[in-house]
Amino acid sequence: MTIEAINPAQNGSLKVGAAGQTPSVSALSFKAGQSASNTGMIEVNAQGKVTVTNASAGAVDATVSTSGFYLADNGSVPGSTYSPVPADHYLYDTIRGDNWGLPGNKLGANSSAAFGVNGHAGVPASGATAVALNITVQDQTAGGWVSIYPVLSLDPNVSALDYTAASGQTTSSQIVSLNASGFLAFTNHGSSPINASITIRGYFTAEGDGPDGLNYTEIPPQAIVDTANTTAIPAGQSLTFNSSQLAATPDSVSAAALTVTTRDAQQAGWLSVYPADSSDPNLPSVSFPAGPGNASGSDTVVTSGDQKITLTNHSSGAVHVQVAVSGYFVSDGTPIDGAPAPAGDPTGGSPDTVPDMPTAVPTDDSDPDDVSADLESPTVSTGIDDASPSNASAATKVPWTSWCVYSASRPFILTKTSRDIHAKGKKKSCGGSAGPPDRCHAGVDLEAWNLIGDHQWHVVAHNGGKWTKCKGQVVATYKNCHYQPRYRVWYRTALWLQIQKRGLFSTPGWSYSKTKDFYCD
Repeated sequence: MTIEAINPAQNGSLKVGAAGQTPSVSALSFKAGQSASNTGMIEVNAQGKVTVTNASAGAVDATVSTSGFYLADNGSVPGSTYSPVPADHYLYDTIRGDNWGLPGNKLGANSSAAFGVNGHAGVPASGATAVALNITVQDQTAGGWVSIYPVLSLDPNVSALDYTAASGQTTSSQIVSLNASGFLAFTNHGSSPINASITIRGYFTAEGDGPDGLNYTEIPPQAIVDTANTTAIPAGQSLTFNSSQLAATPDSVSAAALTVTTRDAQQAGWLSVYPADSSDPNLPSVSFPAGPGNASGSDTVVTSGDQKITLTNHSSGAVHVQVAVSGYFVSDGTPIDGAPAPAGDPTGGSPDTVPDMPTAVPTDDSDPDDVSADLESPTVSTGIDDASPSNASAATKVPWTSWCVYSASRPFILTKTSRDIHAKGKKKSCGGSAGPPDRCHAGVDLEAWNLIGDHQWHVVAHNGGKWTKCKGQVVATYKNCHYQPRYRVWYRTALWLQIQKRGLFSTPGWSYSKTKDFYCD
């Protein structure tokens, strides 16, 4: 559940728990005038209801959204189990350039990026239904918020993280569903460019689909660490604690759902949270400003072999910390297999297999791929025409078709001196026995090959598009052409298309344009 506090009048927090109960610990802390959000696992009552309590001295607007739920294991509803991965894998990062991010290139104001999840950072190449992520935003000059959602889906316009010009580094945890594309879109809803990094905490798989993961057991949120009446964590120092002290079967705990709240930090900084028997991954779980007041964040943290977790204070001053647990991921005693190896080089694209590597690895200065520029949507068919009476016999039922073709242009620039590279998808033709589709949803990415010498395709600009009446075009623009003096960088357009006719939706189709290289000085 994602809780957002909007324009609070006073410093304070929101407490969220099963209806009829008020937890003793906060789910979200905020400062006056600064919107904030956090995602946590919240217990519900027997009717599926929760209560949100404003624990501040002033009014605050609040939004609550859900991304999934846990059911008792009664066998009547299929579910997913959780497999944690080491918390040192980046999926997207504009600061370091790990995997999909570009070093030195912020995500622009009101802009989107897309990145692959399946087969990356310990996530299986197929079978994952959702992922647990940690999001960090920094270096902004104005306020805003970000959303994260599967590619091919519309932006839900639900905040995954709020930031302000004064908030500095801000962190949030999210559980995000995946679709067949295996890609996620990340949108900056703000007037300032931002640096952002997204790291993986674990993934969910359907029961019976691959190795079994961990089951979740909820408890009412309770504090298990609180330094308020003892000693704050000094600058650069760590605190190790037993995470399973409230579990029914402590030895079975493999990961814990935590809410970490900082208080009265002497200096701005952040906390890393990790298994006690591992080295510090140097990844922020909770960021905090200097001064009085609280900051909070949630995280799903793998435990050590003896169920211990370590917090490290990455600031130049002491900070008080409270850690509350709202549930445990527990093993039934069956060892959890490691994630399958990352996907190999696929031989082509299809609606269910989105290649992020070309069919052959080229030399550093050769064209990495040369593929069809056309995309034809799968045909949408139904067994009865809308004009047929509902009691028509099978012999009189009339099948129908509707289709559309969009083309993916080669990447292009508008002038010889321009540094903006454009990727474009445009309608080519539509038709079918029932006429053209009622609506089309086309989106486009600009991808770069061998951008950092790694022989991979990287998404550098993303436009998720929207549903239209199959008119016009969709364009993604990269504002900073990337020059590498040691090797040439190639670009291509990735285009997807889905159509709707008579209330039915097609399976999305994919296409990649021919490639193009640009010289940027």
